[in-house]
Amino acid sequence: MKNVKKLLKKAMVWAVAASMLVATPLTASAAGIRGVFSVSDGTETIKNTGTDTGTVTNTNSNTSVLSENEARIIGIALDQTYVNTEVGAKPVLNATVILDGAEDKPELVEALNSLIRWETSDLDKLSVDAKASDRTVATLKPKKAANVGEEVEITVSIGGNYPFVWKNKETGEEVYVEGSDVYHEAVAKVFIKEFANKLWFTKDTYGEDDGILVKHKVDMNQWLMKDPSTANDNVTWSISKTNAATISDDGVVTVKKFDARKAENNKFVVTAVSEKGAKASATLTVSAGTPASKVEAYEVVTGKEDALLKGTKKVDVGGADPVDSIDVKAVMYAKVDTTVRNKEELKDGSEYTPKGESASKTLVITDNITWASNKGAIVSVEDHGDGTATLTPLTVGTAKITATATSGKKASFSVKVDATLTGLTVEVYPETAYTGQTVTLKEGRTPSVNKSALTWSAYSDAAGTVKSKDVSINSKGVMKVKSTLKTNEVYVKVESKKDKVASELQRINLQQSSISDITVNDDNDKLVTRVWIEGTKTKKDGTAKTDIRVPKDRVYTVTVGKDDVGGAESLNWTYPTNNKVIEVLSIENGVARIKATGKGSAKVTVSGVNVTKKNEDGSAKSTKAIKTTFTVNVIQPTTSVALNKTDIVLYEKSNNRGLQDQTVSLKATLNPKGAADPVSWTVYKNGKPAESGTDYDATKTKATGKNNVSYKLVLKAPALGDEFKVTATAQTGVSKTATIKVLQKPSAVEIHDPGKLPNHEQFNESKANGNLIKNTKYVKLGESFTMQPEVNVGTKNAADWKEAGTDNVEHVTYTQSGKGKVIIIGNVVYGVKEGKVTITAKTPNNKKTTLKVEVQP
Repeated sequence: MKNVKKLLKKAMVWAVAASMLVATPLTASAAGIRGVFSVSDGTETIKNTGTDTGTVTNTNSNTSVLSENEARIIGIALDQTYVNTEVGAKPVLNATVILDGAEDKPELVEALNSLIRWETSDLDKLSVDAKASDRTVATLKPKKAANVGEEVEITVSIGGNYPFVWKNKETGEEVYVEGSDVYHEAVAKVFIKEFANKLWFTKDTYGEDDGILVKHKVDMNQWLMKDPSTANDNVTWSISKTNAATISDDGVVTVKKFDARKAENNKFVVTAVSEKGAKASATLTVSAGTPASKVEAYEVVTGKEDALLKGTKKVDVGGADPVDSIDVKAVMYAKVDTTVRNKEELKDGSEYTPKGESASKTLVITDNITWASNKGAIVSVEDHGDGTATLTPLTVGTAKITATATSGKKASFSVKVDATLTGLTVEVYPETAYTGQTVTLKEGRTPSVNKSALTWSAYSDAAGTVKSKDVSINSKGVMKVKSTLKTNEVYVKVESKKDKVASELQRINLQQSSISDITVNDDNDKLVTRVWIEGTKTKKDGTAKTDIRVPKDRVYTVTVGKDDVGGAESLNWTYPTNNKVIEVLSIENGVARIKATGKGSAKVTVSGVNVTKKNEDGSAKSTKAIKTTFTVNVIQPTTSVALNKTDIVLYEKSNNRGLQDQTVSLKATLNPKGAADPVSWTVYKNGKPAESGTDYDATKTKATGKNNVSYKLVLKAPALGDEFKVTATAQTGVSKTATIKVLQKPSAVEIHDPGKLPNHEQFNESKANGNLIKNTKYVKLGESFTMQPEVNVGTKNAADWKEAGTDNVEHVTYTQSGKGKVIIIGNVVYGVKEGKVTITAKTPNNKKTTLKVEVQP
């Protein structure tokens, strides 16, 4: 044992093995290589020596599962799969190793928990810390913001190919176990918010020399700067003149019109305000430009004149001259005053003489062209951004192609794609097919997107003149071999009679199989089912039942009698292909891998042909089917627990005999659908285990549905300040906790001005005549103020105001009318858009108050 300990103290190098798919929230997917790590015995810091992931320090050398207990581990789960946080916060993730039947081995659970590993996909943005004493809990430390859609991933895992020591607490025996290849992981995405302290635009004015044109769109984000640059909080946008332009919620300005008479009407101010009130403004000036009055689409072919595209253009990606792509361009026209006549419609780039002038000009249309396909899967569009595009026909069908100018003028045409068949092959086929077998043949097409109807044929001669009597084959290439054979070969081909294209004949060997014994064993070498022929009788053995827990898979191996002809590969496997219970991952040479996907049962049949009599030449004269069926029973373990209530507030109840008992009813829902594990309940009072009969009484756990369990709890005389934590734990180890607090009961709530304490006054604003506007607060755009919500825990006549969230007083929740004029973070209100809004504060027992806020320029 000493040698073992010395071995474990040496740094080991390991790589995570990919071996298992586990559905969310158990795990994300099978892991690939995640970098190389040096692992210590817990006395030294470990470092990531790879390049793609980070990990926590102070790990433990007990870092694998017991090989003999491998089947007990179903997966690992996180209590959250998506975390919203911000720089400086310290959110916590909890991991649970999901087990099958380890309730009576707490030392195993403890050992497994010590094996948990935490990793982060981006150490620059997020680190993770888990103590060696309790690796089920990890504290996240956000450092920088993550882009939306590019969240940092936290991976928790257990398993891997490295050794492990397990100590039995009862006997004191230490067992050294070689590593296991099983690996489980769960992934949580973390979105990190970072607030901007300052906003500014790269310059104050745009448009006079930047060409901001009527009917165009301008993304103001291209010029907006933030400090820190990694800040990703939301920006609220506003614009000074909505009659000239509008701005979207994401900062895109749409210029609606140009006023040729008043230049000042073509200028407007865009303002951006961050969530915490940082503000920046810029002035935009609009130019009229020259909009398009008409658009035409043309095909561009080298060495030929451009062809106008209207109606439908037909292309063929097959045939003798297949079309790979089509180059197109848009031509714009505009109406201009000329010396010839008023408002002549000329092509972009034309030379013309303006009316009343002698010098000629070149027409420059300021619109942009955008190309699009309404069915990109049929015809894709590569828009080059200069009015030209490349169209690529992908598959058979029709797509509408549109060139749209900024002014809204369009040119449209259709592209109809055909794929004339030029070649066929028998692509997938067995070298040998056995009697009784059903095999599926696959064709290869040129071009592959061709959809012509095909016909399959089977012949007994290489010339393809005599139809085979040994097999039948349908239009989908499903070939069934009969129980007895006339020949030892078949020639198959596939053809399109419409296109007059056929494949060459492909030879497949045929062999007479004769199976007298079929035995199915699982991957623990346990007999599942057996059928054999003894004399003239068919006999069976085994349970014909097998269990798999979601999301595990199992391997089943079929063997046949030692004198049987054809072997295991001659057998047919049939199973329900449209079920939601199992997925057959592979079948090859009598070995099948079956994965559990959902609770229920499914039947799998393995069958073959047995020769009962032979002709004088040794060929089969008569046969009968031999088959065995086993039922796969899929058990859905619980991967997460949800409670109908997690934060419960009680108020003291009393009568002339003192404090009264109070009842709390909870319902636990086991996930996913189909889970029905036993649920145990634990109760803590003020941080210590509560005593049944003294601190509480509870009814027995009662199943209210297939995956629902109810629990009624009677708390004994709960007093102000008491806190109860009630946890529902499923047999697999996952749990959920509800917190019950006994707080002071609110009789009213008000939003007070913290600058007017201790008088507990509400916000008021003064009118010009000196009168007060009650319950009102003015705030300038980009500025903020702090609210102090206070709860009256006394009476109307004897008020006792307490700050919400303190002194056993519950918090309030805020709602607001209007849209996006203020942002409330904690108790701070930030003015981000001009206008009026009403903020409502509400207690859990539905006491309400309002504050009117006006955001001023």
